[in-house]
Amino acid sequence: MGYCCMLRVIFIIGLASCLRLWADYGEQPLRGALSDRPHFQTSLGRGNHRFEKHLNNAYQLYDFYARQAQYYLSGVVKAKPLLLPYPGLEGGRRGHWGYTNEKHSTAYHREKGPQFTVLTGRDNGRQYVRSGTAEHPSICVFNFQTPRLERVLLDGRLEVPGHLFTYKVDRFGMNMNAHGTTYLLGPKRDWKGPIRYKGYYLNGNRVIYRYTLGVSRPDRLQLLSSGRPVTVSGEWIGRSELAKAHVNDENLTSIWAGPEHSRDGWVQIDLGRSADIRAVEVDEGPYPRTRSYEIRAQVGEQWKLLAKGTTIGKRKRIAFPPVHAQLFRIDILKAIDVPVLSEFQLYGQTDLGGKPQACDVLDTPRLHYVDGVAVFSRQIEFLGDAEHLQLNLPTPVSAKLGTEIKVSHRNGPRRRCMILKGATHSVIHQIMLPNGKDLDAVVLEAPPSTLNAHVKIRAASAGQCIHVSTWVIANASTDIVDKVASDDAVLSALIGGGEPRFPQTVTMAGTLDADPALNGSAYAIDDIPVPVKNPYD
Repeated sequence: MGYCCMLRVIFIIGLASCLRLWADYGEQPLRGALSDRPHFQTSLGRGNHRFEKHLNNAYQLYDFYARQAQYYLSGVVKAKPLLLPYPGLEGGRRGHWGYTNEKHSTAYHREKGPQFTVLTGRDNGRQYVRSGTAEHPSICVFNFQTPRLERVLLDGRLEVPGHLFTYKVDRFGMNMNAHGTTYLLGPKRDWKGPIRYKGYYLNGNRVIYRYTLGVSRPDRLQLLSSGRPVTVSGEWIGRSELAKAHVNDENLTSIWAGPEHSRDGWVQIDLGRSADIRAVEVDEGPYPRTRSYEIRAQVGEQWKLLAKGTTIGKRKRIAFPPVHAQLFRIDILKAIDVPVLSEFQLYGQTDLGGKPQACDVLDTPRLHYVDGVAVFSRQIEFLGDAEHLQLNLPTPVSAKLGTEIKVSHRNGPRRRCMILKGATHSVIHQIMLPNGKDLDAVVLEAPPSTLNAHVKIRAASAGQCIHVSTWVIANASTDIVDKVASDDAVLSALIGGGEPRFPQTVTMAGTLDADPALNGSAYAIDDIPVPVKNPYD
């Protein structure tokens, strides 16, 4: 048999759902406590703990917080300092879950950091997608909690940082440092309106994200109030982040607030024309302050009462018989603090042939080079029918564009192209559709004198793909527009998986610890031999 190390699977008795893995890397006894104070001594405070004499707990530091507090409250020292956070001292390398109390040690020796694959996720809510070329690698940083593209780095490199408080035990997987030159910054929201991240697929070196745009409504009601004019009883002066526009932007993280010190108020939406409304949805965000409210519609010269209640809270949906009107209002009659609303949405019946409210989308990002120019692109495929979508585009990080931006268009049979020309450089956005199908349904726009461009999609059908590219280039070198091609891969055909990443099989046989209590053990320890030399070491 070859050399092997022992991988031990540890179950806490009575907590069968807790599973941890640790490896025998050559245990070392405790070399010394970090302090001579009693609460740092692993030999003290052990008497009231079950299995404290077990070998696995030989260097466990018990009841650190309680013993620390007792030390300072006993009057041994006059000063009672601000106590530092618990330093993770849980014994030596045979201690609880392999922690160490040696400040500058690691659980085992690493010659170098981990090798990163095409996608690396972290607990900070971000995913790091490797792209580019071997000579010029790039990192695309996605926030999967929003979800949105945060930034694109050229000459990108990932690095695992040292642990907080410099306890460099083996805790890879908590945080990540992304180094490189920031090329593009993502918008605050990739898509306008509700969006829900569902996960990702890997196929070779391609990462395919999946998310849902819109909200499914089993009652087939359609949101009719999005972006319509809003009137309010008042606003909090000097607080632009609490503006009235937030009650109608389909963003549950933004809010409107009434004037400072107010305890009532109203919000009114103008649909522009009369429509049959059957339900409203109201949300107060994180501030459930309302204690009495009424919802009304202007029918003729009268404000007709549609519903009333006490509290609102999160995503309160209120249905009522259909009412045909243009103006709708919610009156907050009583609140325990300044009244707030995150959303006030009006829903009406769609036609039988209307588009559904939710649509799943596949999205694969990459960065590649065309004639030495870095081009960031996204291939997007719609898995269902959708309409009235807006994709916000990234902006460049460059002072060379200047403050005066000139907009021009350069369209072709299969593409829409917009050039935002600055002082010496330009940012170019391009959309390509397979065979130019439904090209008239796609519009590229940018507000005057800004770089905040977006794509408006009037309608999309299931199976339709669009290819969106963005790059920055010197003004004299815009001829690569004709060389940036689309990626015509059908993403839905790739989500079933690609070639296996680990094609070779390593067979191992282990020993099951069926009855740990028979030996007086606190743990069920199953031994599995892992060959030191293996194809994936």
